[in-house]
Amino acid sequence: MATKRISYIITKVASLLSIGVLFSVFPDSHSDVRLVGLISLCVALTHCILIYQSSEFEAFYLRFARNFPYHRWQLYAQQVALLSVLLLPEGVWLMVAGGLKRGFTGALMIVSISLLFRTLLYRLGQRMDTYLRIVFGLFTFFLVLILFSGTEVLIIGSGVGAWMLLSGYQNPPVA
Repeated sequence: MATKRISYIITKVASLLSIGVLFSVFPDSHSDVRLVGLISLCVALTHCILIYQSSEFEAFYLRFARNFPYHRWQLYAQQVALLSVLLLPEGVWLMVAGGLKRGFTGALMIVSISLLFRTLLYRLGQRMDTYLRIVFGLFTFFLVLILFSGTEVLIIGSGVGAWMLLSGYQNPPVA
């Protein structure tokens, strides 16, 4: 249990440092949505280990929950709520540092990308090496998309992609 607390603390410190460093490196670009997109992508990437650990906990310790009569939209809403609470400090800091409109865009982007990372685990199961390869591949693709002003498209695309992965999900991964 202590290792999960340490990974939580390290993740939060790394994400808050990435927000602070990127805002200080690009001080004239606070109003640019690409900077907020880049920060959101970095924050979502730092949280991929916590997302993996929550999936692992769900797969190994909450096996009984698989038999509950959840609809796909309920599972989707549950994951959105869980990730929103997990990412609340970063979302608040983005709203304070980047302004309300840009901060809200960044918070939506963090949640949608994190949701995509979470629903990938439904398809992949608990294979960390494959998961991290796909996450870093998506990071590279999303980075190029953000640099070419596709931040708003990425928010919607990640949410829709997560929904499509979840709606195609048949059975929970067997450990």
